Amino acid sequence: CSVPGCNKGASQREQGRCLSVFRVPRDVTARQVWERRLELTPGSLRPDSQLCELHFEPSQICRDYVHVIGGKEVRIPRGRAALLPGALPLASHSEELPNPKSIGKEVTPTDEGVYKLSALNMPSIYWSCIRCSNFEGAVYVTSSFYPATTGLVNEKMVVVQWAPGDRQEAVMCETFVRGRRYGDVIVGDLRAIERTLCVVDTLQLCAGVGSIVYVLEQLGGHLTAHLEHTLVAYGDTYFSHACVATVEASGASCGPCKQARKAVLTKKSALLRKNFLVSYVDSSAETK
Repeated sequence: CSVPGCNKGASQREQGRCLSVFRVPRDVTARQVWERRLELTPGSLRPDSQLCELHFEPSQICRDYVHVIGGKEVRIPRGRAALLPGALPLASHSEELPNPKSIGKEVTPTDEGVYKLSALNMPSIYWSCIRCSNFEGAVYVTSSFYPATTGLVNEKMVVVQWAPGDRQEAVMCETFVRGRRYGDVIVGDLRAIERTLCVVDTLQLCAGVGSIVYVLEQLGGHLTAHLEHTLVAYGDTYFSHACVATVEASGASCGPCKQARKAVLTKKSALLRKNFLVSYVDSSAETK
């Protein structure tokens, strides 16, 4: 254990078992929070440092896999104990942590409440966590980058913040898909937020009407007045204003976007017929 004076050895002898140890966070800001709570010299915790279970509340340590089978909770011992998301070491008895809300109006990046929300396990490497100076919460997003325009567009977004109150017992979770509100929920623990992230990660997104380049090619370079009110651009793709954002199968389009694509192709056919008639009339006049 990396805490000076820790009585891990004596406790192991008394309890007749090995105590669990946990690696400190890799994030520098998170390690600084741990150092302050333990009253350690800044920089004393390295990425490979470890703390034993004596420095954590038992409620912050997960020792079992929990399953619900037939309506009953079943616990299966884990091979190795793990810390719950957002777990923090016990503060030193001589340390009284200030209330982050009382330290002026600006939310500091080391706010423990914000850190708990921003330290969740993400479904894949394509998820990112964003902390905002004007928001006491965290925003989890997946994004698409468009080199031609250097545009960065959020595809899926999960906004989390503590529910009103000072006890930090419930978390508000808002979900957006391509800018459209997908759902809101209030959950009782941070692990439920991780499950929500996994659910959102599995959502299949609508492929839209077609790329902006493709649609404009079909229409001779510009949208009709009707289609200007029907379509909306997101990234490099046109979508129907009524797009429902998600679909059942990968690469598919939702019903409204299929109808909008049909309208584009119908207009294309009308333009081709019009151009054919104009060409036919012109050629007939030249023959006469």
